[in-house]
Amino acid sequence: THSHLTAMSIIFYDLETTGLNPGMKHKDIDIIEIGAVSEQTGDTFQKYLFPICGYIPEESFMVHGIYIYEGQMYLAKNGIKNPNQDKLLDHVDMKTGLESFLTWLSQCPSPVTLAGYNSHTYDDLVLYHNLVTIDQKLPDGTIFLDVAKVVRPILNAEGHKRWSLGFAIQTLLEREQKNAHTALGDAEETCDLMRYCLKENQNIKKKAKRDHLKECFRMDCDFYQLQNLRFFFSLNLCS
Repeated sequence: THSHLTAMSIIFYDLETTGLNPGMKHKDIDIIEIGAVSEQTGDTFQKYLFPICGYIPEESFMVHGIYIYEGQMYLAKNGIKNPNQDKLLDHVDMKTGLESFLTWLSQCPSPVTLAGYNSHTYDDLVLYHNLVTIDQKLPDGTIFLDVAKVVRPILNAEGHKRWSLGFAIQTLLEREQKNAHTALGDAEETCDLMRYCLKENQNIKKKAKRDHLKECFRMDCDFYQLQNLRFFFSLNLCS
């Protein structure tokens, strides 16, 4: 019934980065890991990127456990840096990593929707700035979906005031995160949450009204220069 939408791709993605810069819409923040999964095929993408700035601040390391030692990237065990025992990460430079991601996206049916969690205020911005740095852009017609804006009203309706990814997984899926604060792990968890919202919650149509869906797909920065905004009514979020 929605044959004009069947060719689109929904890609759940997440970034690990060097930190925050909210005052400048997170400009000058480097991506150090990209993870993504295709909702339709289950195909995944994962790359570690060596930051242009050449270092990872301690406060960021405490979130994702990635650090740099003598020009190599490592993933710490239990939050303690020990290059002799920690996992040595196979990484590429930022340009190579981002171009590899774009190549992977180009193999997906168009148009592409990049779906993240709390991504409208962070991941989407960081990705944009990093792509500008290497003079690249996303495929034409790409739009962004923030799954947190779908999940939040469901949690609010149950009396919860929190909606972090970990809390949403624990509350709605009734389990702990499998690989918290890894880009691919968080992307897969976001995909699982969206599937829950679509398949399990029978009140989603009432809670996710058309105006709310527009907010979920909102692009509040004119530099995205995206055309022909498409709402995924084929996902049964609303009729």
